[in-house]
Amino acid sequence: MLLNNPLTSYNNKAMEKDMRKRILTAAATIAILSSAGAQAEFANGGFEDGYTDWTLTGDPYVLTMQNGQRTRDDYNTYYGWEGADVWFNGSPYEGNSYAVIGSNGNESNGSLLSSAWTATNQFVSFAHAGNNTSSSNDKAFAQIRDLSGNVLAQVSVWGYNDSVWRTWQLDLSAAGLTYGDQFQFYYQDGASWSVVDGVEQNGALLQAASNVPAGVAALSLLPFLFFRRRNA
Repeated sequence: MLLNNPLTSYNNKAMEKDMRKRILTAAATIAILSSAGAQAEFANGGFEDGYTDWTLTGDPYVLTMQNGQRTRDDYNTYYGWEGADVWFNGSPYEGNSYAVIGSNGNESNGSLLSSAWTATNQFVSFAHAGNNTSSSNDKAFAQIRDLSGNVLAQVSVWGYNDSVWRTWQLDLSAAGLTYGDQFQFYYQDGASWSVVDGVEQNGALLQAASNVPAGVAALSLLPFLFFRRRNA
């Protein structure tokens, strides 16, 4: 009979193997696309759209550079100060813009709080420069918070009063976050001025709560369900 033909059985197995490979490849691709979509929720980390998706306190503004020209957004002078971007005197870490906090000198401060972001990768990194006092209590700092405002991770950042960007990172995995969890990034200026740019997620993909990369667990079952139904 045809069903017992060795060649037919071989072809069926080959087709099943090929189909299994195609579906698993599709599952991995969808997982990657899901990761990219989640990263898109990490909105405006480079301040290219001003302070869209950020909540502000104090006297921050956005500095944009185009063709060597510096433009300040929502900047107000204070007793003759030119603004902290003049003291920094550097170009954006990436893109054309960066955030300036504590723009009115040592007497002022401010903070940035992101919108709700979706965890996809292990680290949140950001670039920072600024000027701080020698006291560690006056250092600027960044935090990872849950949506209730609870602090999950914190790093103090040092300012050297120069025009050099330095990068810092917070570990979402160590903070107890898994793939798909939501969180907020908070930055607080220290005793003096700060500039911030390039807030982003990077590093390895986080694991889902089931310890399987998001999207793969359910999709990887498709080949087995398909073949079982086919052979039923």
